Amino acid sequence: MTEFEQSVIWYCESVDGSNASPKVSLRIAFDVHNVSLIPNDNPLTIREGIQKVVQCVVNRNAVPAPTITWYLGSTDITNRAGTNTTSITLTGNKTDNNKMLHCRATNNNKPPKTLSTTLNVEYQPKINTLSQQDITEGGDLLVTSSVIPGNPSSTTFYWTKVDNPGFRQNGPTLQLYNIQRTSSGTYRCIAENNYSNGERGTDSQSMVVNVLYPPIVIAMSQQDIIEGRVLSVTCTVTPGNPSSTTFYWTKVDNSEFRQNGPTLQFPNIVRTSSGAYRCTAVNIYSNGEKGTHSQFMAISVLYPPIVHKLSQQDIIEGKDLSVNCTATPGNPSATTLYWTKVDNPGFRQNGPTLHLPKIKRTSPGTYKCTAENIYNDREKGSGSQSLVINVLYQPTIESKQLQIVNESVKVILTRNISSNPLSNASWYSKTELLITQTSVTTASFIIERATCIDTKNFTLVVSNGVGSTATAMVELIVNCKPIPDKINITTGVSFTKGIEFSSTIIAYPEPLYELEYKNGKRNNQIMNNITRNAVNNFTVYFRQPFVDQRSFGLYYLILRNLFGESTVIVNVIEQRTGKPEPPRNTAVVCEITQARVQWISSFDGGNQQYFTVIILNGQDGTNLSYSFHDKGENELHAAHINNLQPLVTYWFVVSAKNNYGSSPSEITNCKTVQG
Repeated sequence: MTEFEQSVIWYCESVDGSNASPKVSLRIAFDVHNVSLIPNDNPLTIREGIQKVVQCVVNRNAVPAPTITWYLGSTDITNRAGTNTTSITLTGNKTDNNKMLHCRATNNNKPPKTLSTTLNVEYQPKINTLSQQDITEGGDLLVTSSVIPGNPSSTTFYWTKVDNPGFRQNGPTLQLYNIQRTSSGTYRCIAENNYSNGERGTDSQSMVVNVLYPPIVIAMSQQDIIEGRVLSVTCTVTPGNPSSTTFYWTKVDNSEFRQNGPTLQFPNIVRTSSGAYRCTAVNIYSNGEKGTHSQFMAISVLYPPIVHKLSQQDIIEGKDLSVNCTATPGNPSATTLYWTKVDNPGFRQNGPTLHLPKIKRTSPGTYKCTAENIYNDREKGSGSQSLVINVLYQPTIESKQLQIVNESVKVILTRNISSNPLSNASWYSKTELLITQTSVTTASFIIERATCIDTKNFTLVVSNGVGSTATAMVELIVNCKPIPDKINITTGVSFTKGIEFSSTIIAYPEPLYELEYKNGKRNNQIMNNITRNAVNNFTVYFRQPFVDQRSFGLYYLILRNLFGESTVIVNVIEQRTGKPEPPRNTAVVCEITQARVQWISSFDGGNQQYFTVIILNGQDGTNLSYSFHDKGENELHAAHINNLQPLVTYWFVVSAKNNYGSSPSEITNCKTVQG
């Protein structure tokens, strides 16, 4: 053998796997004779927690490829290398420090060749846990930290404060002399060693320094309190450490006085309670000692003047008012009086007398007489009494525009009333009293369903016993379709008399009208015009001086506005001579000594007619008669008959008469009532 071992191996093999004649191959095997590690440091330095790859290199001519195994100490760690065992990745672990790493390589069943190196695992020092330090303010604090050395073991120490970037103390011992409460906080001890590459390994531990100190009672100002009031004074502190605080109060000139708790309470203080009181605050340190602090507070019991009671003043607007205020002096006795008004911050009258000349309705309200004295600390003691002033004035009614509504709607007429005292309000339709309301600020009248005839001026009369009565006109207009006074008109005309008739209409707004023949054609010879009788009452007049045969016949008078339409049938006939048709729908109502008779007129027979009401006394057989003018065809006529006797039955008949005869109505009767 030469300087390296070699072997020659002969063997036969079929190249293609067939039964052909085998070929002969010759391969020369070389043993592993040289092993090296990359890196080749000894010791091999690795940082804790850091990975490092180590490669095992053998002589390049080693055939077949060698088997490589890795050992850390006596432990086989080849499985860490995976399928390619020529290199292995190590992670620094302080427990592996100073252990040997072995690479073993072998082939050809020869003894393995081994190369080893020592692991030098560098790691930081470890500071032992530091406990909280409780120390009384003014004491000295010395705390030394201990450490588990790292690798390298040489360690340097220093201290910092979490909330103070400028604080630093070198060395393992924290020294704080005559410690103050501002030194409380978290301190950190830091230990360092220097790794071989110049970097540092660092560990730190925090330590809470808890400086114990008493609470500080906040200074309290003197309490000036009016006699009889509730006094509650709370003692407050800047908390100490620990912050839990107990309180108690004592009185300088009374050794038996003590109240526990932060609040000094007098539910009904008297003047003998004046004096100096001390609030003491206590906290308990962790070592069982107590921290205490106290402050004095003075109490001065004061009392104001007393204002004598004032009676309500009722006065009529425009009169002069003068009210005098008196008071029993307080302590001190010097007293100032003045007047204010509760609802008017700008009102003030100095002196004991309130003057209100020619008082106005805007002046009522609650006035206050205040009496003041000035205490030694310049604060004011005051007493007051209220005075109610009631200004009486006559009513006024608000002004509003007319109200326009549609037919059939519910209507509420309202007017606000200003008066003191409240007023009684009465609504009238002309002289008819509709409703009276008592003690109201708003007068109202309701029409459940408005009709055309509700268009009118209502009168509102208001009084409250002060001054004169107030009156207002309340105008209501109802929008409605035209309603003619009659829907059938028969007029007899002659060739010399001509056509002349009219129709009175209730409507709002003013209606338009057309008169046309039954067949829709118009009579262009007839003249017409319309007259407004009232805001919703109109009369349409038609006149044709000369007529011919074509003028006779049936006409339609069409009336319309925005709210509807109505038609009046007008029958123009040739005038004939004959007695009138009898009155119809006769009715009579008896009272004590009078009766009301009404009827509707019929066609006058072509000649001017008049009416006679004939009354027969059913008791003695006497009769009376009264004549009345004709208002036109189909008109409602009414007559009041006087001078009747009570408890007598009377018979009535209405007779229509012209130059050609008369026609009586049906006979009706009624009995007068007891007087």
